[in-house]
Amino acid sequence: MKKEDAFEILEISSILEKASSFALTEMGRKEILSTRPYSEKDLPSFLSILKEMSSFLDKEDSLPFRRGEDISKSLNLALKGRSLEEKEFVCLKEEIESASSIKKMIESHGDEYPLLLDHANRLTDLENIAKRIDEVIAPTLEIRDFWKSAIPPPKNLPESVRRRTKSKRR
Repeated sequence: MKKEDAFEILEISSILEKASSFALTEMGRKEILSTRPYSEKDLPSFLSILKEMSSFLDKEDSLPFRRGEDISKSLNLALKGRSLEEKEFVCLKEEIESASSIKKMIESHGDEYPLLLDHANRLTDLENIAKRIDEVIAPTLEIRDFWKSAIPPPKNLPESVRRRTKSKRR
């Protein structure tokens, strides 16, 4: 029997559709829908981390997940060379802060959850990224001075942003 046939017989698509309805973002929903069964050799390691994750979630009353704007389109355009708007940076910062909080929670229980800790340690220093965004964009969405921040200015600043940042340098 082919994997595709087994996938249909077991109605995996309908299970994934149901699971995706709980996703907080469109990006999460798409990720769930693209999930495919693990191979027999990968299954033990997947089950081990799933067991740790389940135990961790049972112990923690709530995680700082947030239902924010879906920033996947903005990030995809940024990867193609478009600059992010101020509001998009603020949304990104909020996502980073949420992930950073979850990372800290996992780190505080590291001895109990070594597999989760391993995954958490693969994340970069999220707090510094959020701080750097704060250095450039105020909560009011006003551009702060790029030249004093740790983030270099984008190469193609829109004229409106260029005027705002030049006036602040004077």
